[in-house]
This record gives sequence, structure tokens and C-alpha cells, in this order.
Amino acid sequence: MTDESATGRRAHERVRLPLRVAYRSTGSFLISYTVDLSRGGLFLETAEPRSVGSELELRLDIPGVGEEIRLQGVVVWIQREPAPGKPMGMGIQFQEVEASFGNVIDQLVRHFSGLRVLVASSAPRVRNKLVRSLKSSLAATYTETDLAKPPPAETVAETDLAVIDLAQGDASAQALLETVFHAAAPPAVVALASHPRVRRWAHDLGAQEVVNSPPASSELLTAVLRALARPMVRDSDLEDA
Repeated sequence: MTDESATGRRAHERVRLPLRVAYRSTGSFLISYTVDLSRGGLFLETAEPRSVGSELELRLDIPGVGEEIRLQGVVVWIQREPAPGKPMGMGIQFQEVEASFGNVIDQLVRHFSGLRVLVASSAPRVRNKLVRSLKSSLAATYTETDLAKPPPAETVAETDLAVIDLAQGDASAQALLETVFHAAAPPAVVALASHPRVRRWAHDLGAQEVVNSPPASSELLTAVLRALARPMVRDSDLEDA
């Protein structure tokens, strides 16, 4: 992260929170994702990081905050090549954070208890692979379930994200999706499917993201971050940037 002191110890607490961030660069706003956030700065996942020393205008729409947070930042380090648990991107240090915004970030970091992720597939090998891929980059509590044995509604109600391998979109997959989408507060859903008919079906039901099965680890993580962050930044907010 960007908030380490000269002794190597972190000056601020941080949290691995999926959050979509808009930032201004060369006259336009771009979208990237962060999995690390603290009062001192954040890490943005991007295949085209800016050079160290670049100044950026950042826009964060954090859950529970009534107003958009706009901050100035500077790139202080770069991850040019992806590695296990380390996607490509850039570490950004916040500049002159207002006390009110700093307190919001501190509170978010302090009280964030981690995501609850439900991973469903009819194949144990697929479930294990999906969990391993996500654990490498995303701190969360994971629950694995067989499509033939859908979890009770209470479990779904406590889930933040459902990653569902739909295979051929059979009755078991349909039953689980119906349980998920009929929850009082449905979790974000990433559906895995290769057949065009099943992909359209999952999208029409309401899955935030639909990716090929099996997905590459980077593709899966990007889909997860998009699904979780989608409500946090409104596309209309960028039109008047």
C-alpha cells in the first residue's frame, strides 16, 4: 500500500474492500478497481498504470456516505506484472485528505468485517478452484455449496456475493438463482456459463456479471469487483465530469 512509514510499518489501517473508483487522467474519467483502501491511500487495479509521480483526481462513492468523495492523489508505486494476489496496478497516496473524509474512511476500515461469498457448482473440483482463485486476491468468508443441494434462504440472506457455475442451466441452477434473486436483499451475482443460451438466461434473470466457464483467475476477479461495485458509482455521475 501507499501508507508505509520509513520503518516499513503502516501508518494507517487498511481494508481489502472491492470498490469502483473513477479517476481523471489526460482529460477523461476512467474506471478502475481497488481492493486496498486506507486513510493514506489506495491501490487501483489497471493494466495501464500511470508513471510514478503522476497526479490524479479521484472520485469515490462509498456505501453509507451521502456525498461523493473527491480526492487528489499521486502515484507512488507501480505493479507492472501480475502475480498471485498482486494484480497489475498502481499505489496512490492521498493528498491533503479533509478530516471529515478521513474519518469516513477510518470508520469504514475499522468496521469492515469482510465479505461473505457463496460459491456454487455441481462439481467439487470447480468449487475448490473458484475459491482458491478468489482467496488469492479477495479477503472473505467462503461457503461452498452443491447446486443439487441449495443453501437455505437464511444463508443466502447473509451473503454479499454469489458465484454460481451454471453448467447447462439445469433445474438445480435455476432453483438456486431463484432463491438468490428472491432474497429480501439479493447478493451480487457472478454467473459462469459458456453456452450462449445459458448466458442470456442468467443475464435476463439479473446476474450483474456473466463470464465464461471456467474463467481465468484475472477475469473472475474483475467480474467479482464489477458485480460488487456496480451500485457504488453511477454512470450518470461521470457525464458531467
